[in-house]
Amino acid sequence: MLSFLYFIITNNSIQLFFNKKQDNIRLTLFRASEQLIRSATSANNITTYAFELPPLATGVYMLQLINKKMAYSKKIFIAASY
Repeated sequence: MLSFLYFIITNNSIQLFFNKKQDNIRLTLFRASEQLIRSATSANNITTYAFELPPLATGVYMLQLINKKMAYSKKIFIAASY
């Protein structure tokens, strides 16, 4: 089960924190227009993960986390810092 606790957006990553160890989470970030920005798969037995980001324009994005048993999607706003 995906046991997601919270996340923090920084200039170049999204820091994810889980309250239970997680295995092989597929992380995907899309623009609001559904254009894929980045995807990655986590390692096993993690409680934190840094999802590295390319430089992004200010806007609305969709963050998806998927594992074998569950899926989680969250609309997020990222403000570009120049």
